[in-house]
Amino acid sequence: MIGFNRIQRYVFREYLAAFLTVLGVISLAIILVDTVEQLRTVGARINISIGTALYLALLKFPKLAEQTMPFAVLAGSIMTFRRLSRRAELPVIRASGLSAWSFLAPVMTAALLIGLITMMVVSPMGANLTARFEQTRNQMFNSNIANISKFESGVWLREVNDIGQTIINATSIDETGAVLSDAKFILEARIFEDGEATDRYAFTSRYDAKSARLINGFWQLEDVIENGPGANPQHYDELSLATTLELYTLTDQYSAPDTISFWTLPKRIEQTRAAGLRTERHEMRLMGLTALPLVFVVMSLIGSLACLRLARLGGAAPLMAAAMLGAIAFYFINQVSASMASTGTVPPVIAAWLPPLFCLFICLAIIAFREDG
Repeated sequence: MIGFNRIQRYVFREYLAAFLTVLGVISLAIILVDTVEQLRTVGARINISIGTALYLALLKFPKLAEQTMPFAVLAGSIMTFRRLSRRAELPVIRASGLSAWSFLAPVMTAALLIGLITMMVVSPMGANLTARFEQTRNQMFNSNIANISKFESGVWLREVNDIGQTIINATSIDETGAVLSDAKFILEARIFEDGEATDRYAFTSRYDAKSARLINGFWQLEDVIENGPGANPQHYDELSLATTLELYTLTDQYSAPDTISFWTLPKRIEQTRAAGLRTERHEMRLMGLTALPLVFVVMSLIGSLACLRLARLGGAAPLMAAAMLGAIAFYFINQVSASMASTGTVPPVIAAWLPPLFCLFICLAIIAFREDG
């Protein structure tokens, strides 16, 4: 690495080797366990082979690996410094004049790079493969049935512009996210007072359609009944309504935010907000991903703190246990803050960044106290 001396490059390589070893063991365990899980769950409904179960497990693997990556970073850090200490390399590094800040820098840098790769590569891959996993499993369960996503309360959208709003409700949407079934479009005009727009609306018309397809800035309605104030119902075989909604998968609005790619999350948040839907969960997912490199750095520091004590002085086991408890507590706090942000209790940027920053400062303070007194 540019800017690192020979010892730091050695620590960097040792940490990457330890991390990849831990990640390999965890990955193998995830794939084996999930393959058995697919045989148990999917195999209970239809007959599948081990190869099919393994294929389904591989589709889920990137998302599961992303969730376990922080603990792989933690274990890699513990393994690295334990090996350096047992081989008496850590005392030699200290005797050469390098402080803890110097040999922790490569570990922190590696954790930061792993976090960036997870955020920009692993997470989008996991989102895409998870969506493919859901489609593949649905096709297995419904081989002769159209793949329709249904929700208890139906699909709800609200499109607002300067002159009015359109409230859309449908019982279901298809797998493309562009076709609504049993759709209702309620059009309302904005009320103006003294030439100024207000937040109040007046009902103008309602369209009940058997189906509605989103095509190039229009909703193409079929088998439509129009109702308006003081007018008799009108029937149309086809009718087009202009819309500002883009052709994107509407099902993403109702799916878990972690199934949406990091690169498409900002646009999805903007579109969701324009449709009048809540965006807290998507914003928390985006903020959580951007804070992921910092989370990995904190995990690497927690693991390092447990192993900075020389092996000949003893007391390594209690320190490692304390590090594991600290990492679990940090992960739990992160999850709680994310849940609070998803419900709108806490702003997502605070929920995502405050816990890792707080823990980072604690780790740095402990290192400064132990190294510099």
